[in-house]
Amino acid sequence: MAVLYVSEFDDHGDSETDVLRAAALANQTVTIAASANSSSTFNAGTGLVLVHTDTTCFVLFGTAPVATVTSSRMATNGERVYAVPKGRSFKVSVISA
Repeated sequence: MAVLYVSEFDDHGDSETDVLRAAALANQTVTIAASANSSSTFNAGTGLVLVHTDTTCFVLFGTAPVATVTSSRMATNGERVYAVPKGRSFKVSVISA
């Protein structure tokens, strides 16, 4: 089963080196499939989201996102940090490539 791993952080741990804090506010997994699946709503204090995928996929962030094959592409074993607005009920949606 292909999975998108999602870790939520409040902010940078060290603004001079762009290092994330050691403890995430929350962690989630989202199944990557042929139809879009979404995470749970992010914590109100979440400002940065680290996503890691074990397969090629497409991701989209928003309050009611539905990822498609025109969303942001992530390569197999890719990892990326996204900034999201705090307190705006954002989630991430993912679909397989």
